[in-house]
Amino acid sequence: MRRPMIFISHSSANNAAAIRIRDWLISEGWGPGQIFLDLENINPGERWRQALDNRAANCEGVIACLSDEWISSPECNNEYSTARALGKPTFPVIVSPLTKAIPRYITDVQFANLSDTAASIDGFTKLKAGLVAQRIAPEFFPWPPQSNPQRAPYRGFSALDIEDAGIFFARDGAIARGMDAMRRIADGAAERMLVILGASGAGKSSFLRAGLLARMKRDTARFVALPPVRPERAALTGPRGLFAAAGIAGGTVSDLAAAFDQMRKEAHARLCALAGLDPAAQPPPRIVIAIDQMEELFNPDNTEGPEALSLIAGVLAQDPLCLAVATIRSDAYERVQNAPELTAIARQLFDLDRLGPDAFRAAIEGPAKLTQPPLKIEPELTDRIVKDLAGRDSLPLLAFVMQRLYDLRTDRGALTLADYIDKDRLGGVEGAIKGAVAVALEGLKAEGAKPEDLLEKLRWIFLPALVRLPDSSAKPQRRVARLDRFTPEQQDLVKRLADQRLLAIGDGVVDGEPAITVEIAHEDILRLWLDLQKWIEGERENLLLLETVETAATGWADHGHTRDWIAHSGERLARARSLATHKIGAYRLSEIQTAYLSACAAAQRLRAWRIAGAVAAVPIAVGLAYAAYEGFIAIRSEYLQRQAIDRYEGHRLTAEAVSQLEPGQTFQECAANSADCPVMVVLPSGSFMMGSPASDDSADNLERPQREVNTLRFAVGKFEVTWEEWITCVNAGGCNRYRRAHESQRYDGRYPVFNIDWYDAQDYAAWISRMTGAKYRLLTEAEWEFSARAVTRVEAEYTAYSWGNSIPECDPTSDRGAQFVDCSDPAGPMEVGTFIPNAFGLHDLHGNILEWVQDCIGIYGQAANDGSAAETANCSRRVLRGGSWDSNHQDIRSADRYQNPPDMRFITIGFRLARTL
Repeated sequence: MRRPMIFISHSSANNAAAIRIRDWLISEGWGPGQIFLDLENINPGERWRQALDNRAANCEGVIACLSDEWISSPECNNEYSTARALGKPTFPVIVSPLTKAIPRYITDVQFANLSDTAASIDGFTKLKAGLVAQRIAPEFFPWPPQSNPQRAPYRGFSALDIEDAGIFFARDGAIARGMDAMRRIADGAAERMLVILGASGAGKSSFLRAGLLARMKRDTARFVALPPVRPERAALTGPRGLFAAAGIAGGTVSDLAAAFDQMRKEAHARLCALAGLDPAAQPPPRIVIAIDQMEELFNPDNTEGPEALSLIAGVLAQDPLCLAVATIRSDAYERVQNAPELTAIARQLFDLDRLGPDAFRAAIEGPAKLTQPPLKIEPELTDRIVKDLAGRDSLPLLAFVMQRLYDLRTDRGALTLADYIDKDRLGGVEGAIKGAVAVALEGLKAEGAKPEDLLEKLRWIFLPALVRLPDSSAKPQRRVARLDRFTPEQQDLVKRLADQRLLAIGDGVVDGEPAITVEIAHEDILRLWLDLQKWIEGERENLLLLETVETAATGWADHGHTRDWIAHSGERLARARSLATHKIGAYRLSEIQTAYLSACAAAQRLRAWRIAGAVAAVPIAVGLAYAAYEGFIAIRSEYLQRQAIDRYEGHRLTAEAVSQLEPGQTFQECAANSADCPVMVVLPSGSFMMGSPASDDSADNLERPQREVNTLRFAVGKFEVTWEEWITCVNAGGCNRYRRAHESQRYDGRYPVFNIDWYDAQDYAAWISRMTGAKYRLLTEAEWEFSARAVTRVEAEYTAYSWGNSIPECDPTSDRGAQFVDCSDPAGPMEVGTFIPNAFGLHDLHGNILEWVQDCIGIYGQAANDGSAAETANCSRRVLRGGSWDSNHQDIRSADRYQNPPDMRFITIGFRLARTL
């Protein structure tokens, strides 16, 4: 059982008294590892700073050993002041007779007297009572819960709840900092909301519930923590919505404020009665609104989201004794920043940091020690799991692996490495999800169902009901669906998957109606189940299109169904309307969305009639004809812009054609050999070792640690994007941020475009995507290095360049030719394709022009091993790869990394495109 950590502040002259307090704490049940006591005569002022920077940041309370020496010590006084400023509860105890006056800032706290034997018995009793009153006591948090003694110690993808606080390991330091922040806000800071940011898989929900809320619920003098709000698709009226948390059926800001005021008064009265406190002297507690997965408030199918935001913001503004704490994915925080309802609410951000190996070890071994009897874990098992999770930063995935291992264990008293690596039982981290799916389907397979048929049925359970793509740059997200929208056969599969904890079934509200709901248990499943990844990629364009229709239809309905809110026409409208005959649209398109598409079609017919009328009026008379012609041109201009993608008609690849593309095959989704779009090369799926080994003296730490990466099949530009391709986008109005700054032969035709910033490259990718209807984008950093190395096996020998380790040459006929700084004649980039391609058929990955990729520079070691981009919410520096004509030979290696602000343009910077297949 874990204990809160206690810091003992004392003067070295009182070491004996401090030791006496420490020994008493141990005799009362606190573990030695939870007590910080410095007896080494380190500078006391530094002692507290070290504690905060290291283990003692976890402390939840400070015992101050008052003596004449303590009072005279600036360092000891500073320790105490620092503790109070950080919101730490403080417990002054007198350890020797005082002749000096106690500082005024301590006199508002009750003292315990330990200065003589007679007084110490009462003094220790008083100290313990004070610690218990602040819930800094050894009996917190018990496991298993008394209400559920059979509760499993590993919870899988389900978030740990308040009753699981006893088994929430790995986040002690973050919990202490989070509670310090909440106490500071409760004590009058300007901020009214703590926003917990973290990547998917960081364990934000468990941190909120088992970490912060569990501790706020025991600090009844300061907090009244409401049940956490989970917005889902009904942020107000759902069983986990705002009204349920407030204990009311519905209402306004005033109704919420009144309910909160009543809660506060009742909690205050209970506390004072139990502790014998004077209600007039005891400040009232703060109401805490907790919002788990706040990004769901902004989903288009959460029609109650905007009103919930307004109510939360309104009650925070109206009630100074009301606070909020929320979790949100880092990549979604921009929505909070842009929400007009929250403009006036000051927020404090709290980053939930990446977990290290020691934290994973604690999460593996800690819960096992609390089972009755304790569960033995082989040290080799812990080492192997920590190794397998390196770079993944996924606490829920670890919990799922441990839950599966716990359920499948052959030795009821131990978790073993043999069970973990046995492919018929678990199959390691990679096999955990796949194995759970297999178990869910076992019964149906035994009845004769073919595995491929079952997977196809699963595909149309997850798509589109349980998955959404907010926009082209976002990762897939979970979606809540009604269970009764599935067929009986599908419902059986859903329940089988729920039994394996891959799906979650519960009570909820969908489209304003109570319903039994189903959702994917955790977003890690979207990232780690390869079959689901393939299904999503196969339907990516339809899912994105569906999202645009849902968003546009909501805006159209909210603004009185006016033509000003019609956003679909031409090819985009045709594709949107075709969704109705596709499984994706047949399930998801609502009556409002169908009516919106009909309105779009009607508006398009009206525009066509107007154009036809303008054409017919041309021959009437010279004066009238000219006026009619001018009107025709204005209308025609808008019409042609909307129809610009027609020139790509007939060149787009169908889904069937894409599925038949072979590695090494080239294609263009525009007229052959034209500058309307890049030439693309199909790359195979494969695995490789990304980064540089320790043996490469040319490498720096930015290229380490080396790690295995697996990539799916995709296409990549055969060449860097050229000036003629860029100008095509400029002339079509798709790339307006930047045209070109110079004129010379090097800035035309088949030379690579440069002076391009990261946003320019995104504009071009978005424009090509609109023209072709396909998903064009920047390469991820892992995809770029895979393309440069041109190997598909992890076992492949490491080489600095795609051709080997030999220094590059300036000779275009050499198999190791590249344009770099040694090639001074001419100085500058060469036409794309001047040098021999690599084994994948790609040109100029070494030198010529630096190429932007999607990733942020700062989190190389945190990137997933599936080839996806590593990004943060506020990315200040993006990665560039490949070096340029101005780089030395070490800086054009396959693993070399550059970094620049995304808005930086320079004569050595350009880009290359990828296409999702």
